Amino acid sequence: MVRFLLSIFSFDTVEYRSLLIPHGALGALLVLVCIESLLHLYEGRLPDPVLWGNTETSAKMLQVKRWSLECDDCFDALVLGPSHARFGISPKAMRTAAGGQELTVYNGALNGRTYPVFEFLLKNVYVSTLKPHTLILAANPLVFNRHNTWMERNTLEFFEAPMPRALSSQGIVKAWRIFLIDNIKLYRYRERQDGLHNGHLGNGVSLDAYGFSSIDGTYDDKARARLQSPKHPYQTIMREFDFGGPSVEAFVRILKYALNMEIRVIVVNMPFRKDLLSISATGEEDYETFLKEMRALQYEYRFMWLDYQASVSLTDEDFRDVDHLNTRGAQQLSARLGEDLARFITVMEEPSPSGVRK
Repeated sequence: MVRFLLSIFSFDTVEYRSLLIPHGALGALLVLVCIESLLHLYEGRLPDPVLWGNTETSAKMLQVKRWSLECDDCFDALVLGPSHARFGISPKAMRTAAGGQELTVYNGALNGRTYPVFEFLLKNVYVSTLKPHTLILAANPLVFNRHNTWMERNTLEFFEAPMPRALSSQGIVKAWRIFLIDNIKLYRYRERQDGLHNGHLGNGVSLDAYGFSSIDGTYDDKARARLQSPKHPYQTIMREFDFGGPSVEAFVRILKYALNMEIRVIVVNMPFRKDLLSISATGEEDYETFLKEMRALQYEYRFMWLDYQASVSLTDEDFRDVDHLNTRGAQQLSARLGEDLARFITVMEEPSPSGVRK
């Protein structure tokens, strides 16, 4: 055996059609084939592959795939947005608050991602699998700010992951990359983690069946002091407000796409503490600019605007930090959203005088 291994990894060559092929190359190929064969053989026992850039996105894509096999056209609404929606909107709490109306909602929001990612996932995954009747989009002045390059950098990383790269490609390149993911286990299992198919993200964090998990903590003096630190990323973002940037552009494309696909849209102004506006001397004026721009978009694209910053009474006890709700706050906001969504669906399902549903 030792002699055989030494021979296939030697510097000697073998001639094939006038080509001199080193034994070492043949040996390396043999090793790869053996490893690939073992991965195929034991695939059912391997951890789940991380194909979408991080564990959270990969876990949600596995959940969505499972939902698409279990039911067809059964989701009333899909939640999209960054972390304030990811931790702030509980589909189960929405369903409970809707009373007799059986709402089925999936929280497709992602921590640390912005609207270019949600546009991509909506068009490439969510619409074809969940078939949502309504989109619930989260709005926030922090995200809809051209100066928020901090979060947009995380979004760029998403598109370098195996599955987004494959789906973003064209023609034969797309087919080749999807083939690698589906069939070449050495490629598919480059990064992996146990339990993703069950929503386990690691470090004791797990998603429920509808893509939600809450966070604990209270917005106290320590959290307030961290926000005021010059090193806090929000300091750079909020000192100069300019409504625009990649997230606003992707958000508008989502609104246009929803119109074309006849998907109803609700936009939620997610609550935050006023300390977010105190970062800048012009914070209040900047926020009024944000509201004005959102009203202009509402007028153009006719979505339902729910200003929960103004209409939902929350205290520091309901927040983990300046713009993220904790478990208690998420339950309160989700209950209100469940009631509003149920009313919205009821109104939209009523036939108009012409006999056509709205």
